[in-house]
Amino acid sequence: MKPSYKAIRSFVALMVALSLAGQAVASKTSSPVIPIWPAGTAQVDPNMSEELVPRHLELVKNIHDPNLTVFRPNNPNGVAVVICPGGAYMFLGVEHEGKRVAETLNKFGITAFVLKYRLPTTQSANFKHPVPLSDALRAIQWVRYHASEYKLDAKRIGIMGFSAGGHLAASAGTLYSKYSFGTDGIAQVSSRPDFMCLGYPVISTQKEIAHGCVRRLLNAGFTQDQLAEMSCELNVTAQTPPTFLLHAKDDKGVLPQNSMVMHEALKQQGVPTELMLYEQGGHGFGLGRKGTDSAQWLDDFIAWLSSMQIIGSTGEFYRPTQDLNALEPRTKCKANLPNVLLTGDSISIGYTPVVIEQLKGVANVQRVKSNCGDTQRGLQSLHAWLGDTQWDVIHFNWGLHDLCYWHPESKVYGKRDKVNGSVAVPLEQYGKNLQALVLQLMQTDATLIWASTTLVPQGEAGRRVGDELKYNAVAKAIMLKHGVAINDLHALTASFPPQLFSRLGDVHYKKEGSAQLAQPVASVIQRALPEQSVVGTYSRKR
Repeated sequence: MKPSYKAIRSFVALMVALSLAGQAVASKTSSPVIPIWPAGTAQVDPNMSEELVPRHLELVKNIHDPNLTVFRPNNPNGVAVVICPGGAYMFLGVEHEGKRVAETLNKFGITAFVLKYRLPTTQSANFKHPVPLSDALRAIQWVRYHASEYKLDAKRIGIMGFSAGGHLAASAGTLYSKYSFGTDGIAQVSSRPDFMCLGYPVISTQKEIAHGCVRRLLNAGFTQDQLAEMSCELNVTAQTPPTFLLHAKDDKGVLPQNSMVMHEALKQQGVPTELMLYEQGGHGFGLGRKGTDSAQWLDDFIAWLSSMQIIGSTGEFYRPTQDLNALEPRTKCKANLPNVLLTGDSISIGYTPVVIEQLKGVANVQRVKSNCGDTQRGLQSLHAWLGDTQWDVIHFNWGLHDLCYWHPESKVYGKRDKVNGSVAVPLEQYGKNLQALVLQLMQTDATLIWASTTLVPQGEAGRRVGDELKYNAVAKAIMLKHGVAINDLHALTASFPPQLFSRLGDVHYKKEGSAQLAQPVASVIQRALPEQSVVGTYSRKR
């Protein structure tokens, strides 16, 4: 495992906010379902209906017409992922290991295709190996063939799978050159995935770590060679796609050694690979089990995609996965309420929803629809952010991005490097920029409240512990000079226990931490609001 990821796993840095103001799941209406095989294909029958597993409505089986459900982002970044849900090769968990994952990937600009593949346990059908594999490879070909229609890069099409679906995805990535299916135009394009993401995957047939579902792919009386073909780690070559693996250490369903042996096999062949082992999560956690570190895997995956240059930087600033929806409109502004504007980095994004809720019916709380980044960006964008609204209170901050160190050759996501890099905005320039920003904000005639920059914890990859104190001191002098109130969020976060941070070495907070930050923010804003003069109206304090 590359050491750089330990400090940055949730800082999915400069590109993840792919059009954050408008990025949303495009599939909120209906997602198109597309058969992947042409009419008349052997062992494909569109007249046979899928079955819902009793008492488990998100699980399906009896698939005779393999298909892709398409989930499109509003602003695609060219990357696509075919998702193979798990289910022990007996059924498919199309909801928690399909739809939910796809919709979240959409928020990162990734186009997702959830695959319903034929299962070897289907009654009255012989869907043993390589039938499921043929569906996975055909799905890759179908997406690549139609890349231009979906605004995709045909060289950035990956495959993702969970549990048994992880085995299928890994098989596609290791056996693609051995098998070919079909004769139409789609069958002529490459079936090789450009990258793989394997979630708590079934990998090996080694007796000590094997999961029994692999044998369901084989007919009775199988040979040792046939069994070996089901052991994905034995089929890795130098041409196997770059691979991201994730597993929980406490997984009793599929032992984490499955991911470990795959990771080692990839390394031996010189294939780029990243293995993330989480302390808790068990098996089948989908997007992550609440309250465990398994919930951070998607941030880690996006960071890895960026480090592999599969996803490129858009010049935007980071927004944590847990806060992806925090900037979406929540309430309609009411003409009889004062207007409040929140600006700041991803820390303020985290507490925005709670502040909105706490001031509901008291003020129209709005926030800039992106991470406001450093003071350089503030100078470029503040006029647009302020717009034409008459603001009564503005709660603002810059700092964490100013004091961050960057290096063009850094392997850490976002090119952060506090050892060899250069600081984004030096302290002296930060003071000049902040002075100019305050003067511009004062022209709005709003009551201004400065939020001090929050704590830089030990282990942060691109920031030096204690630098925030220097930047806060400069900011404090400017605020005192201009009579701007200060909300000391640094003092609050300095008292936070480690459990409130997203993880060690991370400047971000869990939802509980963001909720605690929201308390003083909402309180100081409420005290600064114009006084109510008549029911339904208000008068400005100035």
